[in-house]
Amino acid sequence: MNLNELKKFQDETLKENSFNTKKPFIRKRIRLDEKRTFSDTLTSNNFTASFRAFWVVGASNDNFKVNMIINPENTLGDSIPLRPNMNFDFGQTVDGARFEFEAQAGGYVDILFFSIGFGQIGNVELKGSSTVGISTGAHYTCDKVTIGGAATLLLGADSARGQAYIVNGSSESIFIGEQSKLSDYDWGLKSIEIGPGERMKWTNASGVYARTGGAFEVDITVLEETF
Repeated sequence: MNLNELKKFQDETLKENSFNTKKPFIRKRIRLDEKRTFSDTLTSNNFTASFRAFWVVGASNDNFKVNMIINPENTLGDSIPLRPNMNFDFGQTVDGARFEFEAQAGGYVDILFFSIGFGQIGNVELKGSSTVGISTGAHYTCDKVTIGGAATLLLGADSARGQAYIVNGSSESIFIGEQSKLSDYDWGLKSIEIGPGERMKWTNASGVYARTGGAFEVDITVLEETF
C-alpha cells in the first residue's frame, strides 16, 4: 500500500469513527425556574434520546424536588423521585424522559444519561444527616457517677456523641434503661444488666439512666468520646 492509499484509508477510518460511533453518555441540565408537568411536551427540559441508565451528578442544592418519568411517549407509568448522587441502570434501553417539578428559582439538576452500558460509579461522595456515621472521637471525658435504687442519669442526650463506655467497677450489678421503665414494678425485665467488673459500649445519642438493685449506692465510671 503506497502513501496515497494509506492516507485515504486513514481518512475514511477517522470519518467512520467520528460519524457512526454513539456517545456513551450525554450530560443534560434540567432548569427548575419554571414549573413543569409531565404533559409539557415542547420544552427544553425533556430528554428525547433513548438511554439505559442515569446518574444525578450535580445540582444547585441538595434540596431540589424533581420527578422523572421514562418512556413518556409510550406509557405514563410511575414517576421516579430524583435525589442527589442518585444512579440507576434500567438493564434495557428506555425511550426518553420527562420531568415534573414546582418552580424553584435559580435551581437546576445535572444528569448523565448513559446510552450504551453504564459507568461504574465506584467511590463517590455521599452526604448524610444522621449521627450513625460518627464512630470515633477526637478526645474523651471520664466521669464518676454515683447511683442508687432510683433511676439516675448517666448520659444526657447528645447528637454529637461518638460512643461511650459504661464501666461498672463496683461489686454490685447495675441496670440501665429509660427513666420511666426503671421505675416500673417489673423494671428488671425492662433494663440491661451490667455485672460487677463489666463494661458496655453505648452509641445511642439519646439519654440513658441507671439504678442498682437495692437502696445501696455504687460509683460508676463513664468514658465518653466526643468531637
